Order: sequence, then structure tokens, then C-alpha cells
Amino acid sequence: MTSSSRSVLPLATLMILALTTSDAQALSVVDAGMKAGVAQTRMNFAGYDRFDGRPGLTAGLFLTVELADRLAVQPQALYVCRGGAYRDQGGGPWGTLEWVHLAEFRLDYLEIPVLLRYDLLSDRAWTPVLLAGPAWGRLLSARYIQNDWSDAGWLRHHDWALLVGAGLERRTSGATWSLELLYRHALTGIAKGPPPPTTEVDGLSLMVGLGF
Repeated sequence: MTSSSRSVLPLATLMILALTTSDAQALSVVDAGMKAGVAQTRMNFAGYDRFDGRPGLTAGLFLTVELADRLAVQPQALYVCRGGAYRDQGGGPWGTLEWVHLAEFRLDYLEIPVLLRYDLLSDRAWTPVLLAGPAWGRLLSARYIQNDWSDAGWLRHHDWALLVGAGLERRTSGATWSLELLYRHALTGIAKGPPPPTTEVDGLSLMVGLGF
């Protein structure tokens, strides 16, 4: 286990303790449903100065389990499309274009976040919530092109990340609507080691949810 992936263990341990020390009869499923939105990628890739992230689709299912008053745990199963592109070019002394360097990523993941959720104010029409927790990702498909060369065999099949963010939630008689913004901080690189190059995928996601 790498030092980056070990950094997620304190939060995971806290979530396990919260589940095991809670009264089992008090645990209840608050809602279950679906989420969909957009994920904006920020790629930190060794050797590239300007790697532009691209927005992609994120969608999936969630389950909210109440642990205590205003405290819940929310596991999710999401499809996330990430990607980015790099372009650089150089010219000769008379302004002629001599070379162009291109690189492009498209990475499709199954991501499993397990988030602690805390309701800040429960007496409002729209309840503000805080969200934080680890996320494990499994690479479903990958496309990497560098100039005329294409090979994605150097990519890891899984990675770890830490998600933190906030949202708003509104409960009605028949459904629960939510809007959340999450920041993803990569704990492991996407390249195989050892040692793995500095190739990390961070980013933001904005999702709308509907629960029943």
C-alpha cells in the first residue's frame, strides 16, 4: 500500500466506527435514488505544462443511511468520464511551424464514493449539507493518444481519491431533490509504478440528485 492510499485510512476508520457504535436498530435508509451531472477534470501530468481538462458525464445511484440526528452515510456507485488534452508547438527562426506535440486522454471509471453527510440546518426548505469521504475507482476503458502513438497499457486499473464538498437538499412528500458540488483530490496517480510518475487526476463535479 502506498503512502498516498494510506492517507485515506483515518477517514475510513472513522466511518466504520460510526457504523459499528451506532444502535443497529436506529439505522434506517433515508432515501435511495440517482444522480447525474458533469465532472470537470484537472490533470497533473509530468513533463506537460498546459494540460487542459475536459468536462465529462457523471451519473449513477446512491443510498443514504441515517446514523444519528443530522448525520448520515451515503455510498454511491457512479460512472465518471474524465479526460484532457495537451497541445504545444514550436517554430523556426523565420516563423515557420516546425513541430506540434499532441496528447489526449479519455478515461471512463466506475467510482465508489462512501461519503459522510452532515446536515447543517434541518429546519430550512433547502437544507445545506457537508460531504466528505474516500472514493475507489475502477478503470473501465481508456484511450491515450500521443501524436501518432496510442497505448493505454501503462495506466493503473484502479485509484483512490478523497472527496469533499457541500450541497443543498429539499425534501417533499414524495421525493428528495439535491444539488451538490464536490472536489476530488487524487491520492494515487493513474500511472503504474514503481515509482509512478506524477500523473494525477483531480477535479470538480456538479450533480443533481433525485431520491425516493
